[in-house]
Amino acid sequence: MKKRSALILLLTIVISVPVFSQSPVGKGSIMLNGTLSYSNTNVDEYDNNSVNIGIHPQAAYFIIDYLSAGLFFDYERIEFGEYSANDYSIGAALRFYFELENLKPFIGLGFAYLTGNQSRLEGSKNGTKWLFAAGLDYFIVKNVALETVFRYDITNVDVPESYNFLYNDLNYKQNTFFVGFGLNFFIY
Repeated sequence: MKKRSALILLLTIVISVPVFSQSPVGKGSIMLNGTLSYSNTNVDEYDNNSVNIGIHPQAAYFIIDYLSAGLFFDYERIEFGEYSANDYSIGAALRFYFELENLKPFIGLGFAYLTGNQSRLEGSKNGTKWLFAAGLDYFIVKNVALETVFRYDITNVDVPESYNFLYNDLNYKQNTFFVGFGLNFFIY
């Protein structure tokens, strides 16, 4: 009788836990993310394309089910011709997840402040950027996901006078499309 009661209790717990457990994208969860990216940047009004490699850590809190608000940091190494640059951004982002079993598609929106410098030039560039993202998290276990993200950034940049031989206008707009791959950890 004791064994039977213990078995029934164990089965009840095993069946109940998944039903009552919180979703990794549920209210109160925390997301820690690290993404590596490759991108191509096109600067409006210039024949100046560049190749960029980036690192993008992010931390977010789910304010309601499926919607996170967080902070991110971007570092990008940019190569164009004989010049290179290091850009740093810090900003805030929202991300909305769509609920599926192990796959969780998402869309995102963010805003960031940018600063950076270019090799062999004096001064630093500054600006702001809007980012739009869409991607997919594939959960390999309940709280860890592999991520693929496609992101489009619209950046407004101000550069110092020392950059005038590279840019006709010291205030310019650049558009960047990137593909990133990363790892997400969800704490709930």
